Amino acid sequence: MVNDAATHVHEILEYQNTIELVKKYIDQHPDTIMISTSDHETGGLSLARQVTEGYPEYLWYPDVLVKIQSSTVNLAKKMRQANITRDFITNDILKEYLGLVDPTENEITYLLESSKSSQKSQDQYLADMVSKRAQLGVNYI
Repeated sequence: MVNDAATHVHEILEYQNTIELVKKYIDQHPDTIMISTSDHETGGLSLARQVTEGYPEYLWYPDVLVKIQSSTVNLAKKMRQANITRDFITNDILKEYLGLVDPTENEITYLLESSKSSQKSQDQYLADMVSKRAQLGVNYI
């Protein structure tokens, strides 16, 4: 998954829930030790992404993430399996699943033509659309 901020948030929350569960078990079994390690390079999630040429204020918009109903990996898969139309992109993928109601003409055009692209490219593009609006991460476009 590439800078899919909403999925990252859910994964972090699930990790915290898991740690709490393990800590409760350890409290009941004092001869148990917990070790937590990363199984991959974790990259980085930057807040206050600069989306314009001018020097920005330090802002980010977490409310953008609250509206997301699916990971961009799953949405890219849906796009590969569907008959992609403008209505499908704007209403199903962007509005219903990502909560994005302000796509640009360039974004819609890219997604309409993305059936020629790899699923990873679609995933990255969708994730970046969200990240730009939330002012998170790095620029892939």
